[in-house]
Amino acid sequence: MIDKIKLLCEKGKFVEALKIVDVSYDEGEKFEALHNIAKSLGECGLYDKALAVAEVISDYSTKSKAFCDIAESLYKNGHNDRALSIYDKALEVAEGIRNRWDKSSLLIDTAESLHENGFKDKSISVYNRALEVAKGVRNKENKSSALSKIAKSLAGKGFFNKAEEIANEIPLDDYKSKTLIYIKIYQKEN
Repeated sequence: MIDKIKLLCEKGKFVEALKIVDVSYDEGEKFEALHNIAKSLGECGLYDKALAVAEVISDYSTKSKAFCDIAESLYKNGHNDRALSIYDKALEVAEGIRNRWDKSSLLIDTAESLHENGFKDKSISVYNRALEVAKGVRNKENKSSALSKIAKSLAGKGFFNKAEEIANEIPLDDYKSKTLIYIKIYQKEN
């Protein structure tokens, strides 16, 4: 179903794509399909329609990702202020997630998107929020995973010292050592 919806969106047949979503029984597929439609509408410059589709997505993670994709399209087309306000909507949705690991992961994804689209200062504050949330994860495996993701993401943006500092806070040695190795390799390659 997702492939068919993507194809229809590429052809600009958004109404037909929405009709397919209406008859879908799988909720996860429905959310992903709506995300693809919102993203495609944004890429076509139909921002208000894209936002309307994103608003009906009830899964927080998918909704936040849809907002980020729309914000990216706005930014690429020179609508920086509006892009930033849509990023704020994505962050607002992410903050509604109760599970700290999921919230941290989504905040990292949003921080990466902000950074890649020229909002570097804002991305730093979102990385810091993700770190704050990740430190509150109780399960050691999930906490290690969240901190590792933050450290790797920051290393990918060139913040090697901060990435290393975070990696050293990872509670499980396996995650810690793999993350530190990743950072060192990435640092040497860049």
